[in-house]
Amino acid sequence: MSDSSNLPKAMQEYYRAQQRERDKDQEQFQEKRLKEKWQDAYVIFRQIHDLEPKNVDVLRQMGAMLANQGLYDDAIKWYNKALELDPKNVDVIFEKETCQKMKQED
Repeated sequence: MSDSSNLPKAMQEYYRAQQRERDKDQEQFQEKRLKEKWQDAYVIFRQIHDLEPKNVDVLRQMGAMLANQGLYDDAIKWYNKALELDPKNVDVIFEKETCQKMKQED
């Protein structure tokens, strides 16, 4: 005679495992979509930069996008370009310092 009292518990565990898999798939899908959106934004800002190479806000946005993707060295290069044009820009200074801290923690 089999122990049917464990059946509901086993079913619950099975359904929880299925839900974890669905959650994991959803999370991976969301990460992929976010990465695609960052890439699209990068392309757009890069095109704007080509038209307006001395636009400090565009340079700062390029840095921010790269920093948000964990590409800290590349981000710092863009922040430095912005600071060459506007050395006292507090937004760029703050974002660059934040990026450097994130790089150290990574």
